[in-house]
Amino acid sequence: QRIVRYELGGIEGVALGFTDAAVAGDGVVFLAVAEDSPDAVQDGPVRGAVVGRIGPDAEARWTRLVDATGRPFDRKVEGLSLDPVDSGRGFVVLDLDDPAVPSELCRIRLTGPWR
Repeated sequence: QRIVRYELGGIEGVALGFTDAAVAGDGVVFLAVAEDSPDAVQDGPVRGAVVGRIGPDAEARWTRLVDATGRPFDRKVEGLSLDPVDSGRGFVVLDLDDPAVPSELCRIRLTGPWR
C-alpha cells in the first residue's frame, strides 16, 4: 500500500534498476544493475553494479561495486544475502544469462558508515 518510487541514477547513461534487497537494522541494503537492454525481459551488456542502502530517512544512497583490485564490477548481481553475524559481509549471486552455466556465488565486504 505504500509504494515508493526511486530514481537511482545510472552508469554510462544506463539507468540502474533494483535486482534484490535485504532488511538490515533500521534500513534496507539493495543491489542494482545498469543493464543496457531494450526491455525488462531481454538481456544486455551490464555497465555496472551497485550496492546501496535506504535508511530511515527513505533516501537511497549507493556506491559502485568494485572487484578485489578496485576496478568497477560489471557483472549482473541479482541475489543478496547479508551475514547475520558479521554486518560487514554479504553474499551476492551473479546471473550469467546462460541457462547452461551455473550462477556464481560471491562474497562482498561492506565498509563505510552507510551499513
